[in-house]
Amino acid sequence: MMKSSLTGEYFDEKDAIRLVNPKQACFYWSNGVKPLSIYPSKDMYSGEPVLVFIFSRSKTKELYEQWMNRGR
Repeated sequence: MMKSSLTGEYFDEKDAIRLVNPKQACFYWSNGVKPLSIYPSKDMYSGEPVLVFIFSRSKTKELYEQWMNRGR
């Protein structure tokens, strides 16, 4: 279990997905799934600062499919 730096609540790390695409995170959030946690990090390739959004994989499965099919 991991503790959210955002809410202070615990969540299952096995169900967690990490997103660094703010548009995708905004899509999930605006469709009713709040992030479990958000923290600053650095992009592994460029070293630039990024925000990492942690979401529940099980709660975002349908939204992921919608995200991948957008614009088709």
